[in-house]
Amino acid sequence: MLTLAITPFDLTTRSRSAALSLLLADTVAALSPADLGESDSAGESEIHAVSLTEFAHAWSWTRGLWHEGVLGDAMGATIAEYARRARERIGAGPRIAFSRRSDSAQITSPPVLDAARLIRSLASQSDPSVRLAVEAATMRACADHHIAFVRDAGDALLDRLIERSTQPMARLTLPIPDALDDDVIIDLRRLLEAPLAPLRTALEEVIAACYAGALPEPVREVCARRVAPLADALVREAVSIETALSDTSMRAVSLRIGIAPSDIALRAAEAALRGRQEQRPAALAADAHPAVVLSVKALAWDAASI
Repeated sequence: MLTLAITPFDLTTRSRSAALSLLLADTVAALSPADLGESDSAGESEIHAVSLTEFAHAWSWTRGLWHEGVLGDAMGATIAEYARRARERIGAGPRIAFSRRSDSAQITSPPVLDAARLIRSLASQSDPSVRLAVEAATMRACADHHIAFVRDAGDALLDRLIERSTQPMARLTLPIPDALDDDVIIDLRRLLEAPLAPLRTALEEVIAACYAGALPEPVREVCARRVAPLADALVREAVSIETALSDTSMRAVSLRIGIAPSDIALRAAEAALRGRQEQRPAALAADAHPAVVLSVKALAWDAASI
């Protein structure tokens, strides 16, 4: 069974990663606020004021996907624990730096990452440290469970660093829907089940081979010989059923399969902090826990419409 992982922020923004994962995988793992446990009463009051309503609206389109088992919380407890540790690690650098500047021995811990803080961040996108902690935690949980982490390729500093730190293994072209809601995904999964089933099996084997230490060239050969034809078949079938979908068109995206250090997001933040303190870029150490990363990138405008 092909399981892929995304962050809860991908569900809020309806990202390309969410669209591809929800169509392609048997099940998609994502951290939910419930995985972080109950918040204190003050936090609950605060989120009920504004953020809870905004969060409920942002995630309302996913209700059917949770009900159908497309979205699941199989790794929720693991991601939640790693996210708490990551938040503490992210906060430690600025606190220690401030303590050194102020000659103070007292270091105040950052607010605990609980359900209220995650909901507030999902609703307002106001705390980048929460998003960074959740992405780092999801990557590490994927490394533990040998599951692929799916993320959008981008131009932000963190995106570029992850891109440079990822060993490319193979590339594919796959379809995603323009409109993303639970009914569209459920209908597409049903209509495309025939080409999806063998593609899921093939991708699961490629991901397992990457975690087993396969070299890039053999993986590329397997993808070219076996996986790419199955992906092409899915694209052709997506084109053929597009007329059967109301108000939904399909787009093509590029999927890069690669291997990256599972703590690259955390080390990037720490390296940036040390670089500012030392007035020079900080080196990134190797990680003994690699994660398979599937980077989703929009194709050029003239190739994007399938």
